Amino acid sequence: MLRLLLLFVFLSYSSIGTAISSDSIRTELERLENEPISYELMLEHEALFTKAEKLNYPYGKYGAKKWIGYYYYNLGDYSKAAKIFLEAYELSQELNEPLIESDALTSIAKVYYEIGELETAMSYYDSVIESAEALNNRKLLSEASAGLAHCYAKKEDYAKAIELLTIGLNYYEKMGQTKNALIAEFNTGYYSIKNGNYEKGLSIGKKYLDHFKPLKDTFEMAFGYSLIGFAKHQLGNIDESLLYLDTSLFYSDAMKIQRLSIQLYEEKALAFAEKGDFEEALRLQRIYSERNKELMKESSQGNIILLELKSLAAKKEQQLMQSQLLINKMYVRQQKIYMIVGGLLSFLVIALLILNKKKQDVTKGKALSDIRNELIQSELRRKEMKASKLEERLESKQADLTNFALDIARKNEFSTELIERLTKLQKSSGNLDGLKEIIGF
Repeated sequence: MLRLLLLFVFLSYSSIGTAISSDSIRTELERLENEPISYELMLEHEALFTKAEKLNYPYGKYGAKKWIGYYYYNLGDYSKAAKIFLEAYELSQELNEPLIESDALTSIAKVYYEIGELETAMSYYDSVIESAEALNNRKLLSEASAGLAHCYAKKEDYAKAIELLTIGLNYYEKMGQTKNALIAEFNTGYYSIKNGNYEKGLSIGKKYLDHFKPLKDTFEMAFGYSLIGFAKHQLGNIDESLLYLDTSLFYSDAMKIQRLSIQLYEEKALAFAEKGDFEEALRLQRIYSERNKELMKESSQGNIILLELKSLAAKKEQQLMQSQLLINKMYVRQQKIYMIVGGLLSFLVIALLILNKKKQDVTKGKALSDIRNELIQSELRRKEMKASKLEERLESKQADLTNFALDIARKNEFSTELIERLTKLQKSSGNLDGLKEIIGF
């Protein structure tokens, strides 16, 4: 009923003439990223893919398609997941962005891992890790490291697996991505149990369940119960272990998590055998064998998937060769451009040096001219001062000469008067009184 209601909502929404933007699709993809995995959520992503296709929005198409691939991957339907991941990879080629292409290759590497092609999966993960480090993208590095960790765990190198998972765990905790951090920690807990550290596995399982149980995320709750059940089984608490394993099996069957359900039947069979209930153990073992056979039958297309992936690898290699040829041509052209630009730059540098030299000469000439003018002005001021002093001296001498002339004139006047009086005295010689008067006695 809920599925039909959601489909009705989507059809109604698409029939309304409301404009759907690429931003709204991106926002919706980000909103749904941390939602619990469900069939209804897969329908929403299919609807988003259709909208992105109508808008020809490549990022939206890739994001929605990749999520749908992971939905089937988590269900254990690797054949369908592989086909969708290949479609997502083709979409990543349209974007021509190394980061998105590496992200798509990570998804394909997961399929290689699931069909047992460990070495190929590891080579893919190594390639993605190299790209992630070159791009300095910690998120992609964390995802690829987690994938590589599962490969090492498959080889029973659990210490190396835990080491690689810690890279992602540290990154997700730093970025505040709680769900991703818990999933990374869950995997470290599972491999800790495999490595003999049962208490650590139990502690992580409880933490995982305590987080997702209040959220009613039944998909993740199935894994939380399973981890506690596995740990308690190894610690010898068989009855408690069976309670957790039963609860996990209930949720995993409801959510159609085939791989986990099969693992739980096997674990329960071992637990009942240890209790001495061989009849129940045999029943569970038969269910495990039938379920596993069905899964193997569904996964029998692994060879076809492998051929498709190898075809993709060959195509990618051919693209890389073509890209390398193009890069070589571009390199030669670039070198020519560098030579031309280098020549032009050299010419410009020389021209600038010449202009700068001329500018310096002009500046220097102007400076010398200013100094010369200053010296001339100084000399003129000196001569003016000298002329002024000479003029003052001349005026002083003129005044002296004038006074001297006046003095001479007075003396001449006095002499003339004296002569006249003496003449008069001569005429009246013998008149001593007149002489005394002239002399001043």
